[in-house]
Amino acid sequence: MTIINAKTVAITGAGKGLGAAYALYLASKGMNVVVNNRKHPDQINSADHVVKLIKQNGGSAIANYSSIENPNSGNELLEQCLDNFGSLDYLINNAGVSEGKTFNKVSLDDFNRVLDINLSGTINITHPCFQHIYKKNSGGVIFTTSGAGLFGQHGMPAYSCAKAAIIGLALSLHLESMNKNININVISPFALTNMTKTFLTEDQSKKFTAEKIAPLIEFLLGSPELSGNIFIAGGGKFKIAKMFENDGINLAEISKDSLSESLSYLLDLSNLIQRKDASESFDAL
Repeated sequence: MTIINAKTVAITGAGKGLGAAYALYLASKGMNVVVNNRKHPDQINSADHVVKLIKQNGGSAIANYSSIENPNSGNELLEQCLDNFGSLDYLINNAGVSEGKTFNKVSLDDFNRVLDINLSGTINITHPCFQHIYKKNSGGVIFTTSGAGLFGQHGMPAYSCAKAAIIGLALSLHLESMNKNININVISPFALTNMTKTFLTEDQSKKFTAEKIAPLIEFLLGSPELSGNIFIAGGGKFKIAKMFENDGINLAEISKDSLSESLSYLLDLSNLIQRKDASESFDAL
């Protein structure tokens, strides 16, 4: 069943975990949902399962099986949204894979595979969908980063690299669409998923459910005035993350000794400044 005049949201990696929680929640709120998840040989497709659950509860959903590493995956997803629901209003980039090797031990092939899925896959999906939203001057995109992208994580160099790059992409799109009725935000979620289940205790698993993050997604999609933010979310707690620079130092004579003598001032965090973009940071030098 298509919900007439409802907003349409496409969610990548929505066959399980956080993506499935988002899909079920947003469908319950009356949105048409496109559930993306690749097919796996000899397995019941998880996207079909989520779509079935949504329809059983009276919601509107279809499955999309595109692999986001495919450069044409974004076009396929957009075309399916338009053919089935007549619109694409929101995109949630959720799909991703983790890793478990240090940079010292990982092969370049394995490193680049993680980048292909987490970064290039996000770009492949976002490019045509963002163009569509930009052209119609309405909608929003939510990107998914990680604490690994914000702060780094030992043993996860490729994942950390991709998730940090996603922040740069999202903030650039925020600046590009500031004069549009579009919001671009980033979430850094932590919840019980296949990626995290081996690290969580039983009590933590009960606390960090995916369902506790889904209301933030609905709130962001319905808040066009909120754009260019990074939200950390997990276990019912929500935080904002920002990038700042300090006053720094201004040296009359630049040398190793003068830098060493001024190190405490260089590292001082008592007066932090937020910049709106790279140009403002450059102008302040």
